[in-house]
Amino acid sequence: MSVRASYGAPPVDILAIANFSVPAASLSLTPDRVGPGAVLTLNAAGFAGRTRKITVKIGDVAVAVPAGAATDGEGRIKNLTVGVPALDPGAYTVRLNVGGAVAVGTITVPEGYALGESDLAGALAPLGDDLVRVWHFNNLAKTWLFYDPRPEFAELNTLNTLSQGQSYWILLEDDMENVLLNASARTFVCLEGNCWNSMVW
Repeated sequence: MSVRASYGAPPVDILAIANFSVPAASLSLTPDRVGPGAVLTLNAAGFAGRTRKITVKIGDVAVAVPAGAATDGEGRIKNLTVGVPALDPGAYTVRLNVGGAVAVGTITVPEGYALGESDLAGALAPLGDDLVRVWHFNNLAKTWLFYDPRPEFAELNTLNTLSQGQSYWILLEDDMENVLLNASARTFVCLEGNCWNSMVW
């Protein structure tokens, strides 16, 4: 875009022209396939800096945005997490509105996800590399199920979803505070080197 400035009545005595660009807002979503109750992570750029007026809609549902969320000095949003509402299988538009500027992305809720059931890998993504292992006892079948994020365990894992109201044992590398999981802030602690924590989804 060009800005033209002049001074004086015609004929113009002083004329200056300056050019500047306005970058298009961009939005990336992780993961792009989620189930109801999972946590969706948004990263965006191209907005005004230091803006706190942020809203997010998934489909037609406005979802809660963490308190204090804001763009940085360069107009970026890093690792903004929101909970996925109860949705039927299908594709949904995600609208990130920052001070009136909008960026749009798309997520998919696959067939086979029951309401209140979340894809484990996506739901626990905010734990990052600190996640070591997850165990769950299936009381009906009287068996233990586990999930290990290491690639060599991809075909061996027996636990792939988290169900609403069920209890899980989570092993982490270190303490973590106020991690948004299933739309709730969670805190995990290590006591004398023991980093196992029990969590109800």
